[in-house]
Amino acid sequence: MDAHNPKGEWTHPGQRQWKEKQGFNYWFLPLEVLGLIGPLIGAAVSLFTTIICLWIVKFANVIFQSEFLSLMVASVDRNIAWFFIAPLVIGYCQHFAKRFYVGYLVCMPIGNATGFTFSMWILAWVLRTIGALANVTFLAQAGLGVRENLALIFALVLLLGYVGVARMHLARSR
Repeated sequence: MDAHNPKGEWTHPGQRQWKEKQGFNYWFLPLEVLGLIGPLIGAAVSLFTTIICLWIVKFANVIFQSEFLSLMVASVDRNIAWFFIAPLVIGYCQHFAKRFYVGYLVCMPIGNATGFTFSMWILAWVLRTIGALANVTFLAQAGLGVRENLALIFALVLLLGYVGVARMHLARSR
């Protein structure tokens, strides 16, 4: 039996800490408190952080004169919109998944597939660039292969997400 829960039910340790705190932490404002505007603010902060990091990398590249850093900065500059869109989609999917059970069933696989595909897109770019600069054809071909199959990767992760959600829903309804 848990001393924190008189009914003896299991509660997440973070939930226990939040209940024990009995106060609002003003140093960190969770984006969930802000409602529908929270994911938009989170995506804007993500974009702002990306831009600040790009400026730092540009400044460091003045000293290092690295071709890899130059290519990285140029690639992120060309695709900066995706660094706003991906966190926005993921944020709204998480928001609806936390608010509504149907939102969890519908949106969570989309958010997970978006995040995984975005990560694979970045990995593909890094592999292609390192392979091209170091003259390692295997890395360049692996990166190119991943990049050409991003739609398939998204569809596969989405399908696996919906299968997992369906299994969870069926187990819950029994």
